[in-house]
Amino acid sequence: MIGQVIKSGTKYGAISAVALMTMAGAAHAQKSKDTLRVAVTDSIAGVDALYFAGFDGFITNKIVQDTLVYWDTVEKKLKPQLASEWKRVDAGTIDFKLHQGVKFHNGQDFTADDVVYTFQHAIDPKYKFRLKDRYNFVKNMEKLDKYTVRLHLTKGSGVDLINLSSYPPILPVAVHEKYENKEAFARETVGTGPYRLASLDSNGVVFQKSPAYSWGSSFPAGRIDKVTLSTIGDKQTQIAKVLVGELDMIFDIDLDQAKRVVESNKDYRLHVSPTAGFFFLNFDTANRSGISPFGDKRLREAVLSALDLNAFAKIYVPKMEPDQALSSMCHPMLDPCTPDLSVKLPDYDPARAKRLLAEAGFGAKGLDVEILTWSPSRIVTEAVAGELRKVGIRATVNNAARNVFTKLRGDGKAVMQITIWDNGGEPDIERTANYFFGADIPQNYVQSADLAKLADAGREEIDQDKRRQIYDKLFGIANAERYIAPLIPAPSLIVHTKDLVFDNTPIIRGQGFGFNQMGWVK
Repeated sequence: MIGQVIKSGTKYGAISAVALMTMAGAAHAQKSKDTLRVAVTDSIAGVDALYFAGFDGFITNKIVQDTLVYWDTVEKKLKPQLASEWKRVDAGTIDFKLHQGVKFHNGQDFTADDVVYTFQHAIDPKYKFRLKDRYNFVKNMEKLDKYTVRLHLTKGSGVDLINLSSYPPILPVAVHEKYENKEAFARETVGTGPYRLASLDSNGVVFQKSPAYSWGSSFPAGRIDKVTLSTIGDKQTQIAKVLVGELDMIFDIDLDQAKRVVESNKDYRLHVSPTAGFFFLNFDTANRSGISPFGDKRLREAVLSALDLNAFAKIYVPKMEPDQALSSMCHPMLDPCTPDLSVKLPDYDPARAKRLLAEAGFGAKGLDVEILTWSPSRIVTEAVAGELRKVGIRATVNNAARNVFTKLRGDGKAVMQITIWDNGGEPDIERTANYFFGADIPQNYVQSADLAKLADAGREEIDQDKRRQIYDKLFGIANAERYIAPLIPAPSLIVHTKDLVFDNTPIIRGQGFGFNQMGWVK
């Protein structure tokens, strides 16, 4: 991600890039051994999307565990995964035909029993896990025959089917039910995905390509035989290992850092993967903080008019394509979103910003404001603060630790905030609408009953065309009132050996890649 780890212009710690190149010579990728070596910053405690649905879980869980359906980000439609077909019987009932001939990584057959067990386990109040409320829409799952199941919903909605492309991961009943501690299963996970979990310990994780993944899933099969994820908490050490050829790929780095690595080693490349992630600016319109002046729309308009977002993008977003430009919080990669709303955000116009500031009574004395942020957004936030100071808004930056940022934001203490958002890695825009505008949501700094009603209506409506109209109205109002605004995209930046290729399928999740969507140069 942009703006993490190393400030622009700093070196790679005590060992210089020149010294590393002298030590290493050319990088030696593991193409000959068909092994992809990758660094992760945080230790991976388990591979299971039910109990370990954290940030790094996006790149580990999905390649081991399958869901019933698959969301195609290019065609923006649901496709078969473990379910070969499905039919909505009525608003609260969906039938699924299951693929036959599917085997778990331990050789056991996949059947309806596994699906029923998974859903019943997910909703069983006896079992606790962090995102259990995701399954509130499930009433129960019923087996109709060996390869047919019926899902009964607490209430049908526009997102029930698309949610099933993200969760739950289908568990093997014969294995999972034997674990008294269900979290322990995640250290020995058995799934049906394109890769099997070969080993997991404090040093990292090893995945092996599954030769049985040929039963007709829309999710791509693996092309690389083995993927090793080594836990290396220090980013400088990761960079050093790239420069001496001990890693084939690192990610979650800033642009300056990535450029310096590839300039220092001709055997590495920078891959820019578009995602649904972006930096955004949010105002305390509702004055939850008790000190916010941003109930005055003129001030919100002044702030946005002072920002040259096109110039920001050229500096901070490499290789940005035209379709990555953002016109609202409704990201074009998500559904159902209209990429170009008729209600536009303000154009860059610093003279207008000064005029609006004066009209709001801050022309002579100016305006003091603190912008709350945390490390992934620090560089962008500092750039925004610099632009605001040019028009008379004395902006300071509170770059808080993540837990402090989260608490301050949730407690309503953020007069202005800039951070990064990726719709929680989900494909439906319902997540964004409810996260920022839903009633009784701690991230809601607008507190509009009308927008909360629209967010509810968009979630509950089943007809997708009607849902699009609802969200167009919601985000059109947000734009018109300048409540909240996207700043620039946040693509995933990946430094990798020149022997590695990506299939360039857009990835919604923040890391921007899937190991089953990579291969070696032929």
